[in-house]
Amino acid sequence: MNFRNWNIRTKLIVAFLMVGLVPSIGSNLITYIELAREVNSDAVARATLVAERKTKDVEDFFKNEGRGIVDLADNPAVINALEEMAAPFKNEIASTTSNNELISKYRSAMEKFYTENFIPTYVEKSGRKINVENIVGKLDTLSLAAQYDFIAANENPVGKKDLLVTSKHDTSYALAHTKYHTFFRNFLNRHGLYDLFLVNSDGRIVYSVFKEADFATSLYSGPWSETNLAQAFKESAKLPMGEFYVADLALYTPSYEAPASFAATPIYKNGKYLGSLITQLPIEKINTVVGHRQGLGERGEALLNGSDGKLRADTFRNKTTHTVASAFAPNSKIDVASDATRKAKAGENGIMANVSYDGVKTLAYYGTVKAHNLTWSIVTELDENEVFQTLKSLSFKIWSILLTCAFLIATFAFIFGNNIAKNLRSISAILNKSSNEVSAASSSSASSATELSEATTEQAASLQETMASVEEISAMVSQNAESASKTKNAVDANQKASEDGLKSVNEMLSAIGEIKQTNDEILTQMETSNKEFGEIVKIISEIGTKTNVINEIVFQTKLLSFNASVEAARAGEHGKGFAVVAEEVGNLAQMSGNAAKEIRDMLSDSIKKVNAIVEHTKSRVDHLIEVGKDKITMGQSTAQKCQQSLNEITENARSVASMITEITHASKEQAQGIQEINKAISQLDQVTQQNSAVAQQSSTQAEHLNSEANALSNAVSRLVTLVDGYDKAPHMEESKNDHHNDRESNRVIPLVQKAKTFKGRAVGATKKAVGSSVVPSSSDPNFEEF
Repeated sequence: MNFRNWNIRTKLIVAFLMVGLVPSIGSNLITYIELAREVNSDAVARATLVAERKTKDVEDFFKNEGRGIVDLADNPAVINALEEMAAPFKNEIASTTSNNELISKYRSAMEKFYTENFIPTYVEKSGRKINVENIVGKLDTLSLAAQYDFIAANENPVGKKDLLVTSKHDTSYALAHTKYHTFFRNFLNRHGLYDLFLVNSDGRIVYSVFKEADFATSLYSGPWSETNLAQAFKESAKLPMGEFYVADLALYTPSYEAPASFAATPIYKNGKYLGSLITQLPIEKINTVVGHRQGLGERGEALLNGSDGKLRADTFRNKTTHTVASAFAPNSKIDVASDATRKAKAGENGIMANVSYDGVKTLAYYGTVKAHNLTWSIVTELDENEVFQTLKSLSFKIWSILLTCAFLIATFAFIFGNNIAKNLRSISAILNKSSNEVSAASSSSASSATELSEATTEQAASLQETMASVEEISAMVSQNAESASKTKNAVDANQKASEDGLKSVNEMLSAIGEIKQTNDEILTQMETSNKEFGEIVKIISEIGTKTNVINEIVFQTKLLSFNASVEAARAGEHGKGFAVVAEEVGNLAQMSGNAAKEIRDMLSDSIKKVNAIVEHTKSRVDHLIEVGKDKITMGQSTAQKCQQSLNEITENARSVASMITEITHASKEQAQGIQEINKAISQLDQVTQQNSAVAQQSSTQAEHLNSEANALSNAVSRLVTLVDGYDKAPHMEESKNDHHNDRESNRVIPLVQKAKTFKGRAVGATKKAVGSSVVPSSSDPNFEEF
């Protein structure tokens, strides 16, 4: 569509929309892009921080568990327990193996136990079947004798065999068991471990807390010699004192095919290897470490996988199906593979947009975890919808505001443009009417001049005809005065429209001032928000101060633990148990101190990040407010220029009104002059030749007036085109052509008749000549006084 064909209302609506929306769209687009960059950067930092924290937590878990068993293995009570429990296996229990009848009794009892108690529980929990002979058939006589006393003859149900402290047989092993069992069971419960084993240097499990099917078996030749428990023992036997080994998760039959992991450390006395201390690590602890939700949102996920690609911790989004147990189940179809997990498995570290195993679009950080001697992979996922929820909400608000502004601007432009177009149509209609009247008057003047020329050519046929012509001229002058009066009314209307436009501009200036005031209020609110952020930083600093108090408590606790250890050492044999407790208190104090230090570091990082966010936000808001102020200043300047232009238009309209008033006054004076001409009509007979010249001049002036009327008509046509478009006023051209044809047809014929001599000199003599055929000459002396 051609822009020139639009009417003024459409042009104003488009102009207002362009001026109002283009800057707003541009600024909002820039704001959206910058915010998207900030949100993405924050999400990357958050995912990285969460992944690093979880990696550290998992690694610290294995370090702490390892330090715990290393410290326990170095405890004199544990060394003594291993020696006192290992000796009976070579003496008392071994002596019973020569009694075939007794061994047969033990075997029958164990077959009954496994058939009636162990296997039903095994089938219920694992859903698998197992042959009793595969277990009992691989038990040697030492295993049968020990398991009979503490498993078959143990009246406690399966899973609670640890409740037995003293067996029915009064043996040295039973005494040693009674002496140390409570100590080990309490340690197990305090540390949340699944089970604890003492294994002698021959690979014999001489003690376990829960007395499961692995108790008293040989890890070299027994039924569980191929398990990861046997692997943990064999690897720990190679280690120096103070080191430990972690066996990765694998299905463990004595625990009913539940995935199990073991940590083992050697026990030395005077440089001689006595055996190993082994703990069965519970999966629940790893699940707790990995399952912390801080920083993950509502649908975030942390995936901990082993080198085999199987889960090492339960998932969050699919906690009932994607678990460690289901991943290790036979013929398991549980798969959490994705691009991020594959990169992590390959040993890569980084962050990427990823589609998780369950189809959720995420922002994933992938890396590796050093679980002591094990290398696992971890993937921390943030739900993409949660990460960019704020950005999507802002986008919706921006578009809502833009559409609302567009509607308001279009409404205002429609009303404002419609009002201007209405006023301009009124003015153009008045001007068009006036131009037609002026054109008609010019045509009438030309016709009168023609009649006058013909009358002169016919030698002024009669005085009455001449007087009639004069009356027609008088009527035309009156009509001209009336037209001037109407033109004055039109100019007054134009002046009123200009004053209305000036009033609208003043209102627009007032509205811009209010916008500026609102902008200042936004700045004040942002300063208040910055102060509130400062309060948050102050609160975080106070938390850091409280953390220092925790550190002081930790220090005092360590001191108390050291003093208790000293007192226990002084107490000798009676203080050994108290020494273990004191050492555990010291370990707990150390762990508390480490946690307090991590909290203090996290608080310090939080303060820095909050301050950075406050400064960045303040800088961007200040920039946006400065841009807004510049736009408001430009709007005020433009409105003031419009106000100045409308003032000039109003002043010009007043000047035109004044001039038209003078024209009206002059027209009235002309009418009075014509009255005077009526008085001198008796002299028309003497000036017929002069009237011919006057008629010729009147014809020329009529043509000029007609030309001016055409120019006025063209101006009105352009005004109508401006208001309604180029295709709305074709009648104007037709009117102009009609006026041109009238002008060509109303030319005055100049008088060519030869004038005759007129001898009269007085006015009275001129009156006598009225009605005669004598035409006075233009050189007659009677005309000199005129």
